[in-house]
Amino acid sequence: MPSPPPFAFVVETFVVASAVEVFFDARAGTESVRFKHDDTDDDTNDTKDRPRYIEITAGVSGAFGVLRCLPPSATVAERACSVLSLEEKFQGGTGVNLTPVPPELIDGDVLETIRHRIASAANALGIEGFARIDAFADTRTGNVVVIEANTVPGMTPSTVLFHQALAETPSLEPAAFLAQAVEHAVRRRDENRKGTDVLGEETR
Repeated sequence: MPSPPPFAFVVETFVVASAVEVFFDARAGTESVRFKHDDTDDDTNDTKDRPRYIEITAGVSGAFGVLRCLPPSATVAERACSVLSLEEKFQGGTGVNLTPVPPELIDGDVLETIRHRIASAANALGIEGFARIDAFADTRTGNVVVIEANTVPGMTPSTVLFHQALAETPSLEPAAFLAQAVEHAVRRRDENRKGTDVLGEETR
């Protein structure tokens, strides 16, 4: 702690994330996704109820207060620490994102719970238009620990927002996703202008 200590500070929960790997079966010639073995992967009674978090990233889109969460992506870290580097997040061809999250990692009902909680968090933050929420999600219970809210997410080849929009039902092409965001921004600008005009009239 610095001296003098700050007036207020935030204490975050320390989350131990399970490592995820893409496994290639040479005999079958197929790829599958699995958790790397650790003490949270056993099915014994003393471990099956423990949280098993993975890092996910999810786009949110829509109007103020009614944002919806796009199908999240599971992030796969190439390094042993299982936390993404800046290069893996933003440099094309470096990071691995699985969109949508494979059912081998998260059951469909649990995934819907995660999507609902991410949308609720984004709405509570007052986000509108679109953004990207990075979080740890418990693959067993659907509990979510938000890492950060990116209200101006980077649009690089590694960005998953377009992939998530395509995975949505109904599917949304990248151009349509951006057009929707622009239309919302224009509508909000016009609403703000009208509000300013009304306020000006009232103060005259």
